[in-house]
Amino acid sequence: MTTLCNTEIHSTTETTKYCLDEPQAPMHNTNGPHPGDPASLDFKEPDSIKQINKSLQQITGKLCHLLMDTLCQEYIQSGDYSEIWNILRKVEGLESRVCKLYWQYRDGSSDDPTKDIFNHIQSVARILKDLLMHAMDGTDVVKMYTRGAFLFQNSPTHTIH
Repeated sequence: MTTLCNTEIHSTTETTKYCLDEPQAPMHNTNGPHPGDPASLDFKEPDSIKQINKSLQQITGKLCHLLMDTLCQEYIQSGDYSEIWNILRKVEGLESRVCKLYWQYRDGSSDDPTKDIFNHIQSVARILKDLLMHAMDGTDVVKMYTRGAFLFQNSPTHTIH
């Protein structure tokens, strides 16, 4: 198998990766499956709604409103929106995991066990995007914050926990 990013040569017993800049210099040499192959996942349990919920709570904490408020205040103090961006990326990663679960649970029935967590994650992502958009846009965040104009300030607590 050959890819454009890295050249990989697979045999039945060995995988060797080469840098494109140095086609003859191996980056690493391993016996068995290479990273990314399902066989190299060390028999990790499949994702579950419970695991995704736990991951979301680890990202947002117990009070998502408090996280959003803290992120907004930190941005006002520093002018740096990288933390908002980093948290949004993590939340979008959870959204991707839920989508994969959706297809695993899809059996033709109308019952969708992923619906609630998916909607919750989308709400959190929407609020983070609202905050990030205004920060990146150069909007007067202080004025918006004091007026209570951000989405997180106007969302019912139960919709974003």
